Amino acid sequence: MKRIFTHLFLFLLPFILNTVIVYIVDPYNIIYKSHIVPDEAKYKCIRRTAATIPRGQVPWKMAEFERNPKANVVFGDSRMTHLNAKYFTEQTGEEMYNFSIAGGNLKTAIDLFWFSTEHINLKRAFFQIGFINFNDNVNYEIVSPYFKFKQNSLNYFNSRSVCIDTYSVLYYLISGNENFADIEYRERNIDLWQRGFDLVDFRLTDFIYPENYLSEFKKIFDYCKQNNIELKFIHIPNHESFEPKIVKHNKEAEYQGYFNDLNNLGGLISPKEELEAFTSNKENYKDVFHFYPSFADSISNAIWRKYLETSRLSEL
Repeated sequence: MKRIFTHLFLFLLPFILNTVIVYIVDPYNIIYKSHIVPDEAKYKCIRRTAATIPRGQVPWKMAEFERNPKANVVFGDSRMTHLNAKYFTEQTGEEMYNFSIAGGNLKTAIDLFWFSTEHINLKRAFFQIGFINFNDNVNYEIVSPYFKFKQNSLNYFNSRSVCIDTYSVLYYLISGNENFADIEYRERNIDLWQRGFDLVDFRLTDFIYPENYLSEFKKIFDYCKQNNIELKFIHIPNHESFEPKIVKHNKEAEYQGYFNDLNNLGGLISPKEELEAFTSNKENYKDVFHFYPSFADSISNAIWRKYLETSRLSEL
């Protein structure tokens, strides 16, 4: 009998050790009991590759919002993740939560909107939507793992992605290898501009005007109207080389429809004219979509200044 228990213990030992390690590291801050590992190290490791960012950023932000919800929320994709609300807060005295997910899509934003309504009475909801995601064919789902983790802790401890990210954090801390958690270093040999253009061509070739998504946003519009929530949409201009792709793929009517539909659903914040000189300079962008993070403050200020100007005009 003793031998059986010994073998059973040895069999279970790796699972026990793994559970303890995941509990201590807690790569997505879902358990939020052990604070031995710095949040900065965990978040850097989440952002180490294009594949790990959405799978880690979604549960991280959902757990963070659940602990400390804000009444003003912005939902968006990778272009919005670097932006901040300092100018908005300075002018209004109100905080804002950035629920933008790199690698997310409109389904992600919609799912996170409904999630946020379960935790606080929203005052303002901003959706940053790029035309590249304004497509019914871009509909993959990345939010559900969080609910599985919360429903049963074993799902968290035994998740392959959680374990990979846990031991990635440990490797990063033990090795001191900064390049391991540096996505720019990992992508140094990739032609980011060509990758971006390839994505544009693929999405515009596979484009379906998003009637399904617009139907979902109509539900959000009605909900916001019933609950006195201000709803706005944000357009962040791409580099000027993006729009010729629209013409190449004969999507000019759809592109104009994108602006019209978002404006009709709640109002569109688009600092396109203010950023015209910025978007014409290739040195400001690392690819056709993404400006360098060093410009985050100036882009953020342009967006929130535009919003506050239009809000004040509407109040006159």
